[in-house]
Amino acid sequence: MTPKTSWKSDFGAGASAALVALPVAIGGGILASASLGPAYASVGVKAGLICAVIAALVTALSGSSKFLIGGPSAST
Repeated sequence: MTPKTSWKSDFGAGASAALVALPVAIGGGILASASLGPAYASVGVKAGLICAVIAALVTALSGSSKFLIGGPSAST
């Protein structure tokens, strides 16, 4: 069992993860909508942000595990 951490460190970790995840999600949304044309770039941004929020909620509600990955990863 790991010791309980303070809410300040949890908040800091969540904020730093969000600073990484949101630009990656926006870029992914724009990339996914690129084949539709430049007029749909804003739709891609919205889709990326919505996807990031839903993914974060699902990850948070899934429970905690030391093997749970809920952030962006390279697809190489």
